[in-house]
Amino acid sequence: MKPLPFKMKQDTEIERWRASSFWDKEPETIAWINSFGGEDVFYDIGSNIGVFALYCASRHPNSVIYAFEPHPVNYLSLVHNVERNRFKNIRPILSAIGSELDITDFFIPNEQAGASGGQIEKNKDENGNAFLTKLKISIPILTIDGICEVLNLKKPTHIKIDIDGQEKSVLMGMGLMLKSRAFDSLLVEVNSDLEFWLGVFLRYGYTTNNAFNNADNHSRFRRAKEGIKAENIIFTRG
Repeated sequence: MKPLPFKMKQDTEIERWRASSFWDKEPETIAWINSFGGEDVFYDIGSNIGVFALYCASRHPNSVIYAFEPHPVNYLSLVHNVERNRFKNIRPILSAIGSELDITDFFIPNEQAGASGGQIEKNKDENGNAFLTKLKISIPILTIDGICEVLNLKKPTHIKIDIDGQEKSVLMGMGLMLKSRAFDSLLVEVNSDLEFWLGVFLRYGYTTNNAFNNADNHSRFRRAKEGIKAENIIFTRG
């Protein structure tokens, strides 16, 4: 197995799976991160334990990376991984990103580090199935437009949105960023709503006509074989 270019905690089964599947799970995401400029700003929304933030930091040591993660156990693993690698260019932020500045309920189906699927304001997964667990915590919600103004963060060059079916809420909170075409590219995980995302981003001059979406090893092919409808779409500035 090809070694990882960063160190990461692998205490849980899910963490070990994320490490072992890193090179094969989303090749298009890796290729996209490889294309970043050396001093670009990366917003990793739904960072989980930070594998793509860590990869970006290892690949582009002069970049700036903001890793947003609302799951407290994942956040602690993310912080551990950043500190273990001594990456000074990753800033972990314990928060969800959505449509408005707020504090809300966050339901967690799995407390293990590395787990995903948490949902804001509802005790159901993205397909509408009720969670077996009823773990609920209160978390802050920030918006992309708001964090640039309120927290004075650097504006993103690249944005990744992978938050288990809640991606549209992020879009609702980045209207100013989108209208100004301030970022170069955005990766979003879409389910059955591809036409919606195409309609929004094509309107503002972004395109899906790039090598990342047309890669022969794109994860959509693996997911289709596994019966998974979701796929990563990368929009680049036209």
